[in-house]
Amino acid sequence: MVIIMRYLKNYLFLNKAEIKNFNDFNNIVICMDKNVTKGGGVMVYSLLSNMKAKGIVHIFYNGTLSEDEKSRFDKLSIEFNTPIIFYFIDNSYVENLFATKDINTTSYYRFLCPYILKDIGNIKKMLYLDVDMLCIGDISSIFSYDLQNKIAYVVNDFELPKDKKAKEDRLQGLNLINSQYFNSGMMFIDVDRYVREDIGEKALKLAKSKNFPHMDQDVLNILLDGKTLFTSSVEYNCRIYVSDECFNKEREIVKIIHFTSRNKPWKAYTKFWDENSKVKNKRNTWIYQYYRLWREYALKSPWKDVEYVMPQNHTEWRLAAKEYFRNGNYKYSIQMYFKYLYSKFVQK
Repeated sequence: MVIIMRYLKNYLFLNKAEIKNFNDFNNIVICMDKNVTKGGGVMVYSLLSNMKAKGIVHIFYNGTLSEDEKSRFDKLSIEFNTPIIFYFIDNSYVENLFATKDINTTSYYRFLCPYILKDIGNIKKMLYLDVDMLCIGDISSIFSYDLQNKIAYVVNDFELPKDKKAKEDRLQGLNLINSQYFNSGMMFIDVDRYVREDIGEKALKLAKSKNFPHMDQDVLNILLDGKTLFTSSVEYNCRIYVSDECFNKEREIVKIIHFTSRNKPWKAYTKFWDENSKVKNKRNTWIYQYYRLWREYALKSPWKDVEYVMPQNHTEWRLAAKEYFRNGNYKYSIQMYFKYLYSKFVQK
């Protein structure tokens, strides 16, 4: 296989099975960096554990992949007899784009993925998934969806009438004709149409022109306005902020849980969360069972011995102190509370 190095510095092919036609496989795309490799690994493990059809996992990786991480993904590739291809993007395309303290420029990689998949194997359809997801069912059926001459199948980012104000605030300034706003964490994409309309290059240009608060998601909503097959179903992108009411309507068919908040399941302070957790927010109590389920997948995966990510700021240290105290780990709770105080009042 020869890969055209457009946008790429290098690539790494695990489990070099004979691939005569990439379109005989479900092509799944993920973007990640070293800060979320445990999360990404568990996500891929959950995906392959549930997927019944043949697949290829395309991982667009920011940074240097360590030998330990390469070995873990290699084990995953062998266990499920699934090719995994790593692509290392030339960061000059995205390095000066707007980023936040929670989301870095790796999120812009998704602009370029369709071009690269078309180059490597004339791939027709791809499923993009965010790294902070957990697959709890077989996602194969989405690859049979008729996109009805649209570029992508996407999921509404606002599912309840009470979200009207939030939606209006989000849409202000984007000038969307269709007044529909989707979550870019799951996109089933017609690669040919995406490349033909040069969406990725237009997206890079637009992202350079202005600092959009929601980064790649805002940009893609502008460029794909009226060009998507839109759904309000949470089957393939059930964000953890959806209400209990919304979740319960579709809980039997939900395939993907999306941990959209800052409280990622690979962070140390979430590792006690489960359905018995006492929470102030009563709107979406259903989510806590999936933190437990994420840990169950993690324990079965090659990342079972990889440490959880320790707090990165005073808010996370405070949460960690509270959670460790709640679970009887008083020594660690006190240590973390002092780290919270130091982080908040000394290490500014």
